[in-house]
Amino acid sequence: MKVYSYIVVSDSGFAPNPFHGVCTLACCKPMIRKGASVGDIIVGMTSRGERIVYAMKVSKVLDFADYWTGVQYTTKRPKMDTGRALDRCGDNIYEPVAFGEFRQWASFHSNKDGTENIEHLRHDLDGEKVLLAQRFAYFGQSGPLVPCPILSDNVMLSLPIPDKSSPIRYQDVTLGGYSLGPVVSDLTRGKKKPHFGAHLDPDLVMSAYPRGPGWRAIFGQADREQTVLAREGVGIGDLFLFFGWFRRAEFIGDLLQFVKGAPDLHALCLGLDADRGSSRCGDGHDPALGELSPACRRGGSSGEQHALHRSRNIECPRGCQRHSRGWGVPSL
Repeated sequence: MKVYSYIVVSDSGFAPNPFHGVCTLACCKPMIRKGASVGDIIVGMTSRGERIVYAMKVSKVLDFADYWTGVQYTTKRPKMDTGRALDRCGDNIYEPVAFGEFRQWASFHSNKDGTENIEHLRHDLDGEKVLLAQRFAYFGQSGPLVPCPILSDNVMLSLPIPDKSSPIRYQDVTLGGYSLGPVVSDLTRGKKKPHFGAHLDPDLVMSAYPRGPGWRAIFGQADREQTVLAREGVGIGDLFLFFGWFRRAEFIGDLLQFVKGAPDLHALCLGLDADRGSSRCGDGHDPALGELSPACRRGGSSGEQHALHRSRNIECPRGCQRHSRGWGVPSL
């Protein structure tokens, strides 16, 4: 498996195209598309590399002719005469007209009058492949803050992604003895405020937030993501591992800053061993948990594909603190 990352210059929904149940990369980035294979991971970043725009695990690779003729991909063809952005940003824009030759449809890569843009056509077709992913995450401008800080005492702070709908605020969450409100504010230079909502999921640190009796670590999944887990038979006894992107940080006076020149590190940051792999929201857990879990807030208590994966005992990864009910938080 290879991991490719690049800067998403224009996040228009065209490249990548995350709509209609599958994420596709059919245009731009010809070197990545030419080299990637099934199982590889593609990560798109914002211009300064401070956010993840999307991530996809390649599940299928097609040539342009098969992408065009595939009945299931006709929804990816652009319709520039409509007002819906979803229809206009289709990336299935190359219609085969002769062996090895293609006509470029009116699209985000054509000229403004709908005629072919030869420069874009050659650049796109040079990639030879269309990458498709059933498993992907698309964040757009609300993507996770990256990297997460490693402090001077080797505490690794795995920062929750922003969540405008969350009742939990960064200033409400404490990790490693540090309130995340000032941490997030410092590292984003004030772009993210302490009172902004935090997506606390997975929720694996008991001391991170006020808890009721009988609390256990949880990982919530909803909609398409939970459908995938259910289809793969994920349930009791399966181990979830969560990786994070980290960089050394230090306090300069009272201000937390990343250490200049410090390398980016990819590390195992959290682990959970599932006790209940298909617990529906509201079933058999702390009632407050369901109100706070993003998965339950998205789907309510009656959704078949909204589940909380609760913890049980696990073998703790080297260097982590052992908890009695199945979750681990490593440190350096």
